[in-house]
Amino acid sequence: MKKALWILMSAGVAAVLLVVVSLYRDYTAWFDHDSAQPLDSRVRILEEAETYRKYEVRLRSLAGADIVSLLSIPSTVEPHPLIMLQGGYHRGKDALNLIGDDALRLGYAVFSMDYRYTGSVDNPVLLYLQTRGAMRDAVIDLRRVLDYFQTREDIDQDRLVMVGVSLGALFGPILMAVDDRLDYLVLIYGGGNLAEVVRANSPVNPVLTEIMAGISSVFYAPFEPLRYAGRISPRPLLMIHGTGDNWVPARCAREFYDKVGDPKEIIWHDRGHIRSYDTEEIERLGDECLAWLVRQFSK
Repeated sequence: MKKALWILMSAGVAAVLLVVVSLYRDYTAWFDHDSAQPLDSRVRILEEAETYRKYEVRLRSLAGADIVSLLSIPSTVEPHPLIMLQGGYHRGKDALNLIGDDALRLGYAVFSMDYRYTGSVDNPVLLYLQTRGAMRDAVIDLRRVLDYFQTREDIDQDRLVMVGVSLGALFGPILMAVDDRLDYLVLIYGGGNLAEVVRANSPVNPVLTEIMAGISSVFYAPFEPLRYAGRISPRPLLMIHGTGDNWVPARCAREFYDKVGDPKEIIWHDRGHIRSYDTEEIERLGDECLAWLVRQFSK
């Protein structure tokens, strides 16, 4: 009996230590990548107009798979600011179309990438377990993308912008922390405190919800935006969020925003989480994002 109790207590102490280490460990090295690895870039033109060109860009990931993306770039010859726009999982590289036309008119290049997740989408347990690796892949793929843009003379290396929307907003703070090549960050309907996000979206009873929130805070600890908030300043941040967002609650956006140093700005919309079919809101978000960038670039 005493031996069983001792084993149980030891396991409990080990579990607590694991949680503490997971929550306070520095994960930035987990997102390291070997920039010397060949990019094997393959660029195919999709559209050619008088004022712009749209390309499909394929790069080799560190795992050997293709990173598939879209790039729209104005036809003028001067180096262009670059907007790296990442939306939700299903939209992937097609997120480029959300602000592409307006950005091109301002002389900005726009890029969006497909996520490479190929795991289960029907089994919630497998989805939960498999997305951790896929999310790490997305961060490292985006760093490979930055390697690629360093090879292009038509991109302004001092005006590289990361724009993350919904799921894409999860990757922005990480990239800003691990890669100093990015100059500006825009987070749209994103925030911090992943445990609180789990609580807000849990369909189960309060006890199970707390268990899920605790497990998620450990399992997804490398992706917790709050741990990277202090590494964004002095690069400018814009956040746009809904006061009635029930997916990423407004308090999560505010908590993240408060941890980021200046310069920063937050815009509140009186609405819930953004939906892909809400074209009017998407246009409004694009206008606000681009207006902010015009102001930043004029400083």
